[in-house]
Formats: sequence, structure tokens, C-alpha cells
Amino acid sequence: MSWFSKTTKEPDRARKDIHILIRCGIGDTLAYLARLDSLLALNPGARIYFHVGGYGRIPEMIAELLLPDRRVYGVRLLYGYDRQSPRLEKKVLNKIRAMTYPGDIVESWTPDEFPLRYPMQHPFMPELFSEDHQAADEFLRKNRLSPGEALGIHPITTRGNAGAFDEKRYWPQEKWHALVEHLLKRGERLILFGADGEEYGMKVDGEKIVSAQGLPLRQTMALLMRVKGLIGTNSWCWEVTGYAGKPIISLWFTFPQNIRLYTPLQKEHLQFFTERTTELSEVVSAYERLMGKTA
Repeated sequence: MSWFSKTTKEPDRARKDIHILIRCGIGDTLAYLARLDSLLALNPGARIYFHVGGYGRIPEMIAELLLPDRRVYGVRLLYGYDRQSPRLEKKVLNKIRAMTYPGDIVESWTPDEFPLRYPMQHPFMPELFSEDHQAADEFLRKNRLSPGEALGIHPITTRGNAGAFDEKRYWPQEKWHALVEHLLKRGERLILFGADGEEYGMKVDGEKIVSAQGLPLRQTMALLMRVKGLIGTNSWCWEVTGYAGKPIISLWFTFPQNIRLYTPLQKEHLQFFTERTTELSEVVSAYERLMGKTA
């Protein structure tokens, strides 16, 4: 286990600390951050500390996301807390309580339902460093794009999430290629998001389709706030764009019952498709409605 804190000052015991245990992916963390203002409204002046479990490098990636947020005073990485186990969760919570003071709050946000008691802020944009925004602006400049000009696409995801990655999660490749061809005929310029190797057979030409794959996490988020909208798989990328109030289409085929955990009350700009048999015409129709395109 490791710990980093943004302040070395001794805690002011006139105010309470809130310790939140999470074991999740990046998308869950974004949904949690969008709820922190509601939590703090109930506990004015409190300091928030996250205790983070998860798979592989995910806790470290979550720490990267939490670092710029001025509402978060510390993050503890829980290596080894990477599986669903009520016994292990209880053990970790007891260790957290052992380091708290009377009046502090300890909550486990590992059960998916628990954070729903705190309404989601909307619009919401994760706090980033100025250099993250500068890097995103430089990416656009180099590719001769303006903020709000390009449409983001994100066909598959293979990392940064606690769930399984398999073909059931993705729209068939031939349908994605047909969609991209349709978008290009409509005059769209596209930014391809994802990790290196997630092209899904897409041909990046550096002009009509430019790649943002493999960019650092926070820079990717800054860029996702600058697209006009996003069409993608079930992944955290849609949350960044959708929480910012921009239109998104998410092809969400596994565990669609969880969609409600991640969506704000304002849903008019969001479209989810939950069947892998979804036809190209259905996605095109949603694109025309949300992005304001007509034939």
C-alpha cells in the first residue's frame, strides 16, 4: 500500500475528514467525482481522502485523475485489493477506521448503489492541470483543428476498466467501418481515441482521421472536452464528453443495467444502444438528431 497527500499540515480537528473506499475503474471514478459537491454540501469544510483498490495499474491511473482535484486531500493506493470480497472489504475498512479521528466519516463506495444518494453535478468537467489543457490545445493546433470542430470516435477499449474485455462488448468491426465511412461522407473530421493498438482496423490518415491513441490520461480527458461529441463503446471516454454537456452515443452491450449508475439527470444529449445487433441506420439516426446533421 502507498499513500500520497496534498497537504503536510496537521489536520484541523474542528473539521472532519471523509474517507472513501473505492475499488473500481476510471469511469466509476469520474462518476464519483461528479458527486463530490453533493457530498461536501452535506459536510461543509470536510476534507476528502480516497482509498483506492483495483486491477493492475488502474489504482495508479486513478491517482493521476484525482491529483489535480482540489477537493481531494489525499489518496491511498491499496495494492492487492483487486477483487470482490466482503471479508477483505471489511478488513480494509477496519484499517481505515483505525487511522481516523472521532467524528470522521468512513464510507465504502464499492457497492455500486451507495454513491447514488449523492446527486451528480451537471455539467461536470474533471479538474486538470493547465499543462494538460495546453497539451490538448497543441494537439488540435498540430492537426489543424479548432475546439468543437472534430467528432470523437472510440470503437473498443482494452484497459482502464475493471470489467472483462471480449467481443461481446464491442459493435462488429464491419459496422464500425461503415459508420466511419458515413461520417466522412458527411464531412466530419474524426479523432480516434483509445490506447495504442485499439484501431479496430481503422486507417488513420492524419487528415480526415487523426489519432489521439496512447496520449496520457489527463491530456486525453482535456481533448475529450474539446470534441463536438463522441461515438464510442462503453468506456470512461463517453463520460468526459457527456458530463461536459456534449452529445454522445455509447454502444453499451454488456451489463446495460449499470447505465443508470453513470448518467446525470439531464439525459437529452445522451444516447445508449444496448444490443450488439444495433443497425447502422439506428446509430446514424441518433447521430443526425444529436449532432444536428441532416442528409
